[in-house]
Amino acid sequence: MLLIDDDALMLKYLSGLIQWDELGISKLLQTYSSVKALELFKQEQPDIVITDIGLPQINGLQLADQFKRMKPDVRIVFLTCHEEFQYLKQAMNMNADEYLLKDKLFASQLEETLLKSMKALQQHAVQEARDSYQEDFIRNLDVLKTSFFDQLAGGGTDEQAAVQYARRLGVKWRYPSFKLGIGHIQQSSLYGRYAQKDMELLRYSVYNIASEISERHEGISAFRYRDYLMVLMNYRNTGTGTPQQDMERYMVEVQRQVESFLKIQIRFVCCMSELTLGGIADAYKRWQRERWQLFYKGTDLLLWRWDRHCLLYPVPGSLKACVKKVESAALEGTEGAVMKLLEEMGREASEKFVQPLEWIALCTELMRSLEVKLSVRAKDELFYLSLDAAMSSDELIGLLRWRMNELMEQSDKPQHSKRSEPKLQAIDHYIMSHMSDNISSIDIAHFLGLNPSYFSRYFKRLTGMNITDYMHRYKVGVAEQLLRNSDEKVELVAAKLGYYERSYFSKVFKKYTGLTPTELREKIK
Repeated sequence: MLLIDDDALMLKYLSGLIQWDELGISKLLQTYSSVKALELFKQEQPDIVITDIGLPQINGLQLADQFKRMKPDVRIVFLTCHEEFQYLKQAMNMNADEYLLKDKLFASQLEETLLKSMKALQQHAVQEARDSYQEDFIRNLDVLKTSFFDQLAGGGTDEQAAVQYARRLGVKWRYPSFKLGIGHIQQSSLYGRYAQKDMELLRYSVYNIASEISERHEGISAFRYRDYLMVLMNYRNTGTGTPQQDMERYMVEVQRQVESFLKIQIRFVCCMSELTLGGIADAYKRWQRERWQLFYKGTDLLLWRWDRHCLLYPVPGSLKACVKKVESAALEGTEGAVMKLLEEMGREASEKFVQPLEWIALCTELMRSLEVKLSVRAKDELFYLSLDAAMSSDELIGLLRWRMNELMEQSDKPQHSKRSEPKLQAIDHYIMSHMSDNISSIDIAHFLGLNPSYFSRYFKRLTGMNITDYMHRYKVGVAEQLLRNSDEKVELVAAKLGYYERSYFSKVFKKYTGLTPTELREKIK
């Protein structure tokens, strides 16, 4: 509280007029100078100011204007000896709480005015808290929606409570029937435009586009969940096909906008069954189990029916022979033949309904073998993560096509490395094939058919380092890529590379990179 009046007697009268502490005002500042008042206000930032209007140097109205600039929510009460309209009008224009005449001022009137000002301060504080909460809510809305869908997908959610919570998130569900759609970015459409590290940003951009479009489609809401864009449509079941058509129109619009703005493709799987809110978890889990049934459906908008199944078969010998042809053509550098054979390989796998996981494993083996035989120094482990995440035959072939082009371009460049040495290529291949094993120089020597002692001397002469150091460097290089570009736990990365004690893995990792795995993760956040 700040009292300002150039009349010392009036200032003394005001300070003793009421019991300030009974009103909750513990600190009472007083001054008869407008210049001193400005200094006090800057230092103390009081919530309420009672000031005379007719002050010398800077009058009360001018002071109040400066106070408002420094603290917009300050409450102002004016005092004057004059009942002049121009003062009253200016005071009211400044949104003052009251305009009091000194010669008619009583304790009850001052108390009533101060209570009014204090009430206004409380209301402002409450509104400010609400505004702050609303800002935080809006800022974290995407996180809240993701967490909410996580609960829906996990099952066991109380439907009535879920509907009420959804309303708080701005999602209004009025009917008992739902449709579920699952969107997946075709990773083969990224290459040549984006790096794998941009994937999370792209997923968020796709979600933003889908959310914006959902505002124009009644009953449709978009959610981010794991690596997918989840779409829920709430609708009234009238027995007609209109809801399904509306859902499909929405998905097509999202696909077009994503391709237009981001230049990537997104594939949707739309569950044709009518779901309840509680049935969303079962539908999602069923899709997780049966998604390989959809691997060979060559369309960007797939209508998924639960009652239709196909048998999946082991990789046939003819497909393995086709893979060998692809490898030979790639080693010969005949790009046209490679691309033609890839298409042929894709058609055969689709026609014979090859088990997708086995086919992906075969493609992984093909590409790793080519990397060794073409003496590729930079192993792109993120590419293999993309292969593992492929959701369709077209996406898998697209990824292979891109990587083949890249490998053949690299193989056309002159090689000045000792890695052209056949035995060193074979050693790389052996390490790569036994990445999770604790292999020794004796194991590699036996693999090459060499005497272990001779092999150790030969390897040292060839590379300038011993085989143990070479293997650690190789594995740490792979570990660094995985730690930088995936969310896998350090223990899992270590185990994949044959290090089963985290402390030992950290020690080896730091020796070759200067950082522990944890320090590397913190550095790239």
